[in-house]
Amino acid sequence: MLFLLVATVSVLRSFMKTKDLETFVFNGKNYSLLSRTFQDAFFSLGLLTFRYYPEEKTMIISDKFAETYQVAKVYPNMPYSFAGAVIAEEERQSFYELIEKLEKGEKKVSNTFESVSGDCFRVTIVPCEWNNERKPIVALGFVENIEKQNRSEKLFMALAKDYGSIYYIDVEKGVLFPYRISDDIKREYGEAIRENSNYEHLINCYIDKTVIDAEKDEMRKICSYKFIEECFKEKDIILHDYRGIRDGKTIYCRLKIAKLQNSEKFSDFMIAFSDTTKAKIFEVERLAYVDPVTEGNNYNYFKKQLSETNKPGYFVSMDIHQFKIVNQICGVKVGDRVLKEIWNTIVENLKEQDFAARVNADHFVVFAPTSPREEIESKVGKVTSDLSELSKKMRWPRLHPYFGIAKWVPGQNIEEVYSYTTFAKHSVKDEKNVNFQFYSVEESDKVIEQKKMEDNFYDAISGNCFEIWYQPKVSPVCGRIVGAEALVRWRREDGMLVPPGMFIPVFERDGLIRILDEYIFDRVCHFIKARTKKNLPVLPVSVNLSRASICYEGIVEQYDKIVQDVGINPKYVPIEITETAAVSNSDIKEISNEFCRRGFVLCMDDFGTGYSSISLLNSLPFANIKLDKSLIDTIGEEKGLKSIKHIIALSKDLGMTITAEGVEHESQKNSLMDLKCDNIQGFFYSPPVPEKEFVNLL
Repeated sequence: MLFLLVATVSVLRSFMKTKDLETFVFNGKNYSLLSRTFQDAFFSLGLLTFRYYPEEKTMIISDKFAETYQVAKVYPNMPYSFAGAVIAEEERQSFYELIEKLEKGEKKVSNTFESVSGDCFRVTIVPCEWNNERKPIVALGFVENIEKQNRSEKLFMALAKDYGSIYYIDVEKGVLFPYRISDDIKREYGEAIRENSNYEHLINCYIDKTVIDAEKDEMRKICSYKFIEECFKEKDIILHDYRGIRDGKTIYCRLKIAKLQNSEKFSDFMIAFSDTTKAKIFEVERLAYVDPVTEGNNYNYFKKQLSETNKPGYFVSMDIHQFKIVNQICGVKVGDRVLKEIWNTIVENLKEQDFAARVNADHFVVFAPTSPREEIESKVGKVTSDLSELSKKMRWPRLHPYFGIAKWVPGQNIEEVYSYTTFAKHSVKDEKNVNFQFYSVEESDKVIEQKKMEDNFYDAISGNCFEIWYQPKVSPVCGRIVGAEALVRWRREDGMLVPPGMFIPVFERDGLIRILDEYIFDRVCHFIKARTKKNLPVLPVSVNLSRASICYEGIVEQYDKIVQDVGINPKYVPIEITETAAVSNSDIKEISNEFCRRGFVLCMDDFGTGYSSISLLNSLPFANIKLDKSLIDTIGEEKGLKSIKHIIALSKDLGMTITAEGVEHESQKNSLMDLKCDNIQGFFYSPPVPEKEFVNLL
């Protein structure tokens, strides 16, 4: 077939000079056609002929053509009339483009199409007369039926839709013959292909000029005869993706090498090149905007959409309260499935102009343009209800969402508004009766105040503005102070105290809490050292270690260094770690064991607020547990008292001491004393007091 194509082109070139034509009259105009002799000659080669007149937009096909496809002979209103009668619908656009290229001055156009009856044919059109502007006024066309094509033609058909440049390689002659050349290759290498058809020369020319330096050697290897021959012993197709440079920009390309002969003899093959840059960019963009867990939109997509939105609306962020429980109970795989179902629930509640995304973890965002406030509240309520039903249906731990909502106007900083929704959301995180909050100006003032606190933090540390207050721990049996807990207060320049509830959450969020924890620990160590020097009684003063501090690499070594530098026994500064912090840190066992090895005493703070309390008692080396106030408040209830009784009994069996915090009433103290609670901390005995008052109490 290759030689037939070469021969056909040669005949075309010689024929364009002949005058052996017949006249056909249509609508009063004379049109020239090939003589019957030439029509029959080309038909014997499997070629049907036609003439196309671009200025009149008219095609006249040969008698053999009309008989073969049983179609009309004349087609005005080209290219639509011919395409509508002969070419399959899905390929008609390609035919329109073929005719357009011809009319713009291409010397030869060719492409393969499927007919309406399912046959395959190749259309080749060559201009043979031009006007003064070098635009064709007459073109000769050939239609080659390739229903019975050989293997090379089948490969060409298979490659034609996806590859812009396709070549036949004759290995014995070392020659490259082009089937199709893309516009870019024609522009850059057209002259080289015409001047020298040597395969190795052309492929090296292409690699040197186009392929990026880092991939040149690999490309040479893959395109070498030796490599191709070895590969063809095992497979008929070689695929390779590579990168190139064109017009100063990186392009992504695909190479396909296909075996032609079924025999083992390595004599010829086809090689095709495709520019996959658009597909690659599309895939990269898709990955850039798709969340891998939910397979929906990610936060990058959300920000892109919001930045292109010209309507105001509400920015809603949503978290799931204690979602980590799902992962802990059901496993991470089920947790990912739950996240996907949460996403589906959100999508089901979106209106046409709404859009949403998963930010990360269990954090989601929604934007609802120009929606009234009542509609947002309704939407939030519906999502809450749907997630509750979903939890019951799937028998998952309850999915309890909470929302922060802020107004957004075009041009506003997206991250700033997101921070507003986050602040509003956290204000209702632990509320029982409401799970959403609209951001307000008052909230903005809080944010500004928090920013001031962050900005003033280091000055407050260096100026000793953070005071250590002490809350005594008292034995309910004898009423003596047996220890204390160190708590922090922030004294402003005007002498007013900033409540811990205002600055502790801020510093926990931005990581400054680690520095504050260390500052408190150091001050307590010096307090104990001062009493030791004066030969005064020394009692253990426990200090809190925040979740952020536990995660800090080298925390044990740092605290041990402080103790050693100050010169006190670490048993006098017990470390309090909240139950929640212990549960959430995968390295807690190693950290706690290391603290104990260095002589520190560990206390589990806020016991009873988490979800793994009993297992923690047995698995971690805590010497003391502190019953949370929420447990103490249930003492007046039968179940509450029984729960505390069993917790104390179990803890004592495990060799631990018990501290009850938040004790405010004598009845609570008496009940705890009856249950053999070791010591009590709470307002019943004393609130937290400054250092001087605590010394007086001692």
